[in-house]
Amino acid sequence: MNLFEAIVESSFDAIISRTADGTINSWNAGAERLYGYTTQEAIGRSIRLILPEHMSGEEREVLDALGNGSRLEQFETTRRRKTGELIDVSLTVSPLRDACGRMTGATSIDRDVTRRRKAQLQLQEAIAEAEQANRAKSEFMANISHELRTPMNAILGMTELSLNEELPDVVREYLQTVKDSADTMLILINDILDFSRLEADRFELDPAPFDIRRMLDETMRTLSLRAHEKGLELAASVHPDVPLRMVGDALRLRQMLTNLVGNAIKFTDSGEVVVTVEPVEYDAADESEWSVGDVVKLKFCVADTGIGISDADQQRIFAPFTQADASMTRTHAGTGLGLSICQELAKLQGGRIWVESEQGRGSRFCFTVSLEVAPASSTLERAVSLKVEELAGTRVLVVDDNDTTRGILKEMLESWSMIPTVAESAEVAIRELEAASENGEGFPLLLVDAVMPGTDGIELLERIERSTDSVGASILMLSPADQHLFRHRSARLSIGAFVEKPVSQSGLLNGIQEAVGDVAVVRTPEQTIEPAERRLSILVAEDIAANQKVVSAILRRRGHRVTIAHNGREAIDQHERSRFDAILMDVQMPILDGLQATKAIRELEAETTSNGTPQHIPVVAMTAHAMRGDREACMAAGMDAYIAKPLDAQLLLRTVEQLVQRTHPEDANMETLARRSGIWKLRKPAPPPPDSPETTAAETCDDQLWQPDVALKRMGEDTEILASMIEYFLQDVPELLQQLQKKVANGDATEATRLAHSLKGLCANFEARDTTKLARDIEARCYQGRLSDVGPLLPELSNLIRRLSEALTQWKTEQQHKHP
Repeated sequence: MNLFEAIVESSFDAIISRTADGTINSWNAGAERLYGYTTQEAIGRSIRLILPEHMSGEEREVLDALGNGSRLEQFETTRRRKTGELIDVSLTVSPLRDACGRMTGATSIDRDVTRRRKAQLQLQEAIAEAEQANRAKSEFMANISHELRTPMNAILGMTELSLNEELPDVVREYLQTVKDSADTMLILINDILDFSRLEADRFELDPAPFDIRRMLDETMRTLSLRAHEKGLELAASVHPDVPLRMVGDALRLRQMLTNLVGNAIKFTDSGEVVVTVEPVEYDAADESEWSVGDVVKLKFCVADTGIGISDADQQRIFAPFTQADASMTRTHAGTGLGLSICQELAKLQGGRIWVESEQGRGSRFCFTVSLEVAPASSTLERAVSLKVEELAGTRVLVVDDNDTTRGILKEMLESWSMIPTVAESAEVAIRELEAASENGEGFPLLLVDAVMPGTDGIELLERIERSTDSVGASILMLSPADQHLFRHRSARLSIGAFVEKPVSQSGLLNGIQEAVGDVAVVRTPEQTIEPAERRLSILVAEDIAANQKVVSAILRRRGHRVTIAHNGREAIDQHERSRFDAILMDVQMPILDGLQATKAIRELEAETTSNGTPQHIPVVAMTAHAMRGDREACMAAGMDAYIAKPLDAQLLLRTVEQLVQRTHPEDANMETLARRSGIWKLRKPAPPPPDSPETTAAETCDDQLWQPDVALKRMGEDTEILASMIEYFLQDVPELLQQLQKKVANGDATEATRLAHSLKGLCANFEARDTTKLARDIEARCYQGRLSDVGPLLPELSNLIRRLSEALTQWKTEQQHKHP
């Protein structure tokens, strides 16, 4: 054996030569290992021996390429082993030529690359999965961003406009609270979405002087409605030794408290949530010696009577994207970022955060921060002192069923040198009043909780007014954030003032001054849509009948003329036949969608000019989507504005009318419209009929099925529009549900997606959260083509819609009885 043969025989790769007709005439040991055929089995056989059946023509293509002067290097293909197994190989093929240069055959080096190809495929799959996960994360963040920003922008815009109107002081205070809360929420949204700032240590503080008690009051006020909806008592107390004003980042403190109190409310089904603030390791004798610039470590604690946290979970809940356990994640929605952010903020402010908890017995989250003492406002201090001096020595009866709240109220009143007597129930309060009357003392001021078990505050005041035990007494009612539940019931009572819970020192002091000063109570007015200065002609392009009727009802109540187009093609035809002031265009429609229809309208406008000026009709997109790029796609199609469903009546009207005014500024009538900042006209609520039941619709409806107050506010407090919207829902939803079931059964994913999308939007109009969430889930599965997963969900959706329909019908019937 010569040297060349020895090298070939010792090679680990397969080295094979064959003649021009493909007959194998050389087969080394590497070929035996790779393909499984011995040299005796392979020599003299065709090279097709190792070619898969579907690749029998490859050898001829290889030889033709070699004959044309090409040399194949590391050409990857597939070969077949003796066992029939297919393997991936890399070939380097060279021609064999005789002395005259004619090709007599070919030789190849075959290398097994099966493992390498498998690793490459795995890497590609891993990259694809990572890219998909990244896209999913981006879509999720974009969706959350749009879902939260859309209503927040509306809240901020409408509140700003309302604050520019002439308003009673109490209403202005309510609206200012809304604006402050919305501003805070918008900032919190930005922080949560930009979680990378936490990971990269990029949180920055913005210290400034602030009133710590006012900050706490405003924070608790924004959370009070959520606590009231769950029947929880929400209370807050600041230790008297805490300085009046501090230097720190009030926004970050408010962010931490909002998160902790929000969590406490979320995980507490009954009982209370209490916030306390006190100095840490201080000497009471030195408290009066606080000097500007002193650094004080404060401890904030949020205690609840909720489900508690196990010892194991207490060690992990501060990690990002973590909640106590999987069942909590399903039951109580949340990103799991809040506590991580709180932990980082506490560190930045020179403190720490920790939890004390026991399962089934509540939790106590505490954090410390170091703040500087700021100069106090002397003007404010003098004003408060004057009020307090006038109240010193006043006897007060406090009636509240919650021990913590009674204690906080008693402490506040005593700090102003008033003389409080506390009662935990209406019965105890009656006895205290009778005893005081017999002694000839009496109570010049009554503080009564509106919501108590058994005999509530309204019933107690009715009993008191029928007696002579409290003649001449001023009455201050402690009310939840939502006064709608008892507004009509309290209308006949001589209530001097209302103070929202949780009660703050400033709120209580102002309320007492208002009640004692015999200031007339300010009640929340109802609203109705005011007729527009100029009637507009508006084209509504919407394929769902119920949505058509709702939008039409809002526009017509304002006095506008409405024309309906059932799809994008009809919208184009209507635009060509008639002149409209504006178009409301649904994005998802059959035949032509809203984007396609808008592009066509813009092309038609470009062809038609008047006095050399192109005509432009405002087009407003309506969609229940809020994903990345949706707004950009609408704007790119030529739309002028974008509003999300469920529609807010005020935002809808203002958007359309302002767009029309900007498009046609020469219209003198529209100048009046542009100057008008409010769509609504206030009216006083009519007193309830003498024989009407005192239980309101909001009290009897199932809050788990829908939120009537939210839906009513979205319709501008117009019960007639909401009643009409319910009627449209009851008429159209059964057919939509039936069509959805049919399309799912027939495998029509595209149409099923559209129908589920429509059902989601209709249910969202009523803040029917469970039904909307299920419809959204079904829409997503239909969009992904997972119709087999949708079938089992349809009975549940049908049941929720049935129950929702019953609740809506009940509300509508009660309204008809109240206002025949």
